[in-house]
Amino acid sequence: MTDARNRLMLVVAALLLLSGCQPGHFDDALPTTFDVIDLIRSDTDLSVQQKREQFAELGLSPLMINVMLQDETFGNQYGGDEVSAWQKVSGERFTELTPDEIQIYADAAVRADENVSIDITDAEAQAIVDLFAEYEISSPDDLSDFIADPTTEVPSSITEATLQELFIDFDPDKILDLLP
Repeated sequence: MTDARNRLMLVVAALLLLSGCQPGHFDDALPTTFDVIDLIRSDTDLSVQQKREQFAELGLSPLMINVMLQDETFGNQYGGDEVSAWQKVSGERFTELTPDEIQIYADAAVRADENVSIDITDAEAQAIVDLFAEYEISSPDDLSDFIADPTTEVPSSITEATLQELFIDFDPDKILDLLP
Protein backbone atom coordinates (compact mmCIF):
# COMPACT_ATOMS: atom_id res chain seq x y z
CA MET A 1 0.00 0.00 0.00
CA THR A 2 2.86 2.38 0.77
CA ASP A 3 4.38 1.84 -2.70
CA ALA A 4 1.03 2.56 -4.33
CA ARG A 5 0.59 5.71 -2.23
CA ASN A 6 4.13 6.88 -3.07
CA ARG A 7 3.52 6.30 -6.77
CA LEU A 8 0.24 8.19 -6.60
CA MET A 9 1.96 11.11 -4.89
CA LEU A 10 4.67 11.13 -7.54
CA VAL A 11 2.11 11.09 -10.33
CA VAL A 12 0.14 13.92 -8.71
CA ALA A 13 3.32 15.93 -8.25
CA ALA A 14 4.32 15.34 -11.85
CA LEU A 15 0.88 16.34 -13.11
CA LEU A 16 1.04 19.55 -11.10
CA LEU A 17 4.44 20.35 -12.56
CA LEU A 18 3.30 19.50 -16.10
CA SER A 19 0.20 21.69 -15.73
CA GLY A 20 2.34 24.69 -14.88
CA CYS A 21 1.58 24.75 -11.17
CA GLN A 22 4.88 25.87 -9.73
CA PRO A 23 5.77 24.69 -6.25
CA GLY A 24 7.03 28.14 -5.20
CA HIS A 25 9.49 27.99 -2.33
CA PHE A 26 8.98 24.23 -2.06
CA ASP A 27 11.11 23.53 -5.16
CA ASP A 28 12.98 20.71 -3.47
CA ALA A 29 9.85 19.15 -1.95
CA LEU A 30 8.45 17.76 -5.19
CA PRO A 31 10.28 15.57 -7.67
CA THR A 32 10.75 16.76 -11.22
CA THR A 33 8.97 15.09 -14.11
CA PHE A 34 12.28 13.52 -15.06
CA ASP A 35 12.58 12.05 -11.57
CA VAL A 36 9.11 10.54 -11.88
CA ILE A 37 9.92 9.13 -15.32
CA ASP A 38 13.13 7.63 -13.98
CA LEU A 39 11.27 6.08 -11.04
CA ILE A 40 8.76 4.47 -13.39
CA ARG A 41 11.42 3.24 -15.80
CA SER A 42 13.50 1.69 -13.04
CA ASP A 43 10.63 0.11 -11.08
CA THR A 44 11.21 -3.64 -11.44
CA ASP A 45 7.86 -4.39 -9.78
CA LEU A 46 5.99 -2.89 -12.75
CA SER A 47 5.30 -4.84 -15.92
CA VAL A 48 6.11 -3.11 -19.19
CA GLN A 49 2.39 -2.54 -19.78
CA GLN A 50 2.02 -0.97 -16.32
CA LYS A 51 4.93 1.35 -17.10
CA ARG A 52 3.19 2.34 -20.37
CA GLU A 53 0.00 3.09 -18.42
CA GLN A 54 1.83 5.22 -15.83
CA PHE A 55 3.62 7.18 -18.57
CA ALA A 56 0.26 7.75 -20.28
CA GLU A 57 -1.12 9.06 -16.97
CA LEU A 58 1.73 11.57 -16.98
CA GLY A 59 0.48 12.76 -20.35
CA LEU A 60 3.23 11.31 -22.50
CA SER A 61 2.26 10.45 -26.07
CA PRO A 62 2.39 6.82 -27.24
CA LEU A 63 5.43 7.66 -29.38
CA MET A 64 7.24 9.26 -26.43
CA ILE A 65 6.37 6.22 -24.31
CA ASN A 66 8.00 4.03 -26.99
CA VAL A 67 11.15 6.12 -26.59
CA MET A 68 11.02 5.83 -22.78
CA LEU A 69 10.75 2.05 -23.12
CA GLN A 70 13.13 1.61 -26.04
CA ASP A 71 15.13 -1.04 -24.17
CA GLU A 72 12.02 -3.09 -23.33
CA THR A 73 11.47 -5.79 -25.96
CA PHE A 74 7.71 -5.93 -25.47
CA GLY A 75 7.09 -2.30 -24.69
CA ASN A 76 8.85 -0.18 -27.28
CA GLN A 77 6.25 -0.47 -30.06
CA TYR A 78 2.90 0.62 -28.63
CA GLY A 79 2.64 -2.12 -26.01
CA GLY A 80 0.15 -4.81 -25.25
CA ASP A 81 0.20 -8.07 -23.37
CA GLU A 82 -0.58 -11.74 -23.90
CA VAL A 83 -4.27 -11.20 -23.24
CA SER A 84 -4.66 -8.32 -25.70
CA ALA A 85 -2.62 -10.18 -28.33
CA TRP A 86 -4.67 -13.35 -27.89
CA GLN A 87 -7.96 -11.42 -28.02
CA LYS A 88 -7.02 -9.73 -31.27
CA VAL A 89 -5.71 -12.87 -32.96
CA SER A 90 -8.51 -15.18 -31.81
CA GLY A 91 -11.07 -12.44 -32.51
CA GLU A 92 -9.80 -12.10 -36.08
CA ARG A 93 -8.72 -8.50 -35.53
CA PHE A 94 -5.19 -8.77 -36.95
CA THR A 95 -5.30 -5.15 -38.17
CA GLU A 96 -5.51 -3.98 -34.54
CA LEU A 97 -2.32 -5.75 -33.41
CA THR A 98 0.61 -3.62 -32.28
CA PRO A 99 4.15 -4.71 -33.14
CA ASP A 100 4.70 -5.51 -29.44
CA GLU A 101 1.61 -7.72 -29.41
CA ILE A 102 2.89 -9.63 -32.42
CA GLN A 103 6.17 -10.28 -30.62
CA ILE A 104 4.34 -11.20 -27.41
CA TYR A 105 2.04 -13.56 -29.31
CA ALA A 106 4.99 -15.20 -31.10
CA ASP A 107 6.81 -15.64 -27.79
CA ALA A 108 3.70 -17.21 -26.22
CA ALA A 109 3.30 -19.55 -29.22
CA VAL A 110 6.89 -20.75 -28.79
CA ARG A 111 6.29 -21.39 -25.09
CA ALA A 112 2.96 -23.14 -25.74
CA ASP A 113 4.04 -25.42 -28.58
CA GLU A 114 7.48 -27.00 -28.85
CA ASN A 115 7.01 -27.27 -32.64
CA VAL A 116 6.85 -23.49 -33.04
CA SER A 117 10.20 -21.77 -33.39
CA ILE A 118 9.66 -18.13 -34.25
CA ASP A 119 11.66 -15.14 -33.09
CA ILE A 120 10.28 -11.89 -34.44
CA THR A 121 12.39 -8.72 -34.35
CA ASP A 122 11.00 -5.22 -33.88
CA ALA A 123 11.42 -4.56 -37.61
CA GLU A 124 9.65 -7.78 -38.59
CA ALA A 125 6.79 -7.08 -36.19
CA GLN A 126 6.36 -3.60 -37.68
CA ALA A 127 6.42 -5.06 -41.21
CA ILE A 128 3.67 -7.52 -40.23
CA VAL A 129 1.55 -4.71 -38.76
CA ASP A 130 2.05 -2.70 -41.95
CA LEU A 131 1.13 -5.70 -44.13
CA PHE A 132 -2.05 -6.40 -42.16
CA ALA A 133 -3.08 -2.73 -42.33
CA GLU A 134 -2.24 -2.22 -46.01
CA TYR A 135 -4.11 -5.30 -47.22
CA GLU A 136 -6.80 -5.26 -44.49
CA ILE A 137 -5.82 -8.74 -43.30
CA SER A 138 -7.90 -9.48 -40.20
CA SER A 139 -8.07 -13.26 -40.05
CA PRO A 140 -6.28 -16.51 -40.93
CA ASP A 141 -8.56 -16.81 -43.97
CA ASP A 142 -7.67 -13.29 -45.14
CA LEU A 143 -3.98 -14.11 -44.74
CA SER A 144 -4.34 -17.43 -46.58
CA ASP A 145 -6.08 -15.63 -49.44
CA PHE A 146 -3.34 -12.99 -49.52
CA ILE A 147 -0.57 -15.59 -49.62
CA ALA A 148 -2.36 -17.60 -52.32
CA ASP A 149 -2.98 -14.54 -54.51
CA PRO A 150 -0.38 -14.49 -57.28
CA THR A 151 -0.75 -10.71 -57.64
CA THR A 152 0.43 -10.01 -54.09
CA GLU A 153 3.80 -10.51 -52.50
CA VAL A 154 4.95 -10.87 -48.90
CA PRO A 155 7.47 -8.11 -48.12
CA SER A 156 11.07 -9.29 -48.08
CA SER A 157 11.48 -8.20 -44.46
CA ILE A 158 9.22 -11.05 -43.29
CA THR A 159 8.82 -14.61 -44.49
CA GLU A 160 5.71 -16.31 -45.73
CA ALA A 161 6.65 -19.27 -43.52
CA THR A 162 6.54 -17.07 -40.40
CA LEU A 163 3.12 -15.71 -41.31
CA GLN A 164 1.85 -19.20 -42.13
CA GLU A 165 3.19 -20.78 -38.96
CA LEU A 166 2.08 -18.08 -36.53
CA PHE A 167 -1.19 -16.74 -37.92
CA ILE A 168 -2.61 -19.62 -39.97
CA ASP A 169 -1.31 -22.94 -38.63
CA PHE A 170 -0.94 -22.11 -34.93
CA ASP A 171 -4.13 -22.44 -32.85
CA PRO A 172 -4.34 -19.34 -30.61
CA ASP A 173 -6.20 -21.35 -27.97
CA LYS A 174 -2.93 -23.17 -27.23
CA ILE A 175 -1.76 -20.12 -25.29
CA LEU A 176 -4.84 -19.93 -23.05
CA ASP A 177 -3.00 -21.72 -20.24
CA LEU A 178 -0.31 -19.03 -20.35
CA LEU A 179 -2.74 -16.14 -19.90
CA PRO A 180 -3.03 -14.49 -16.49
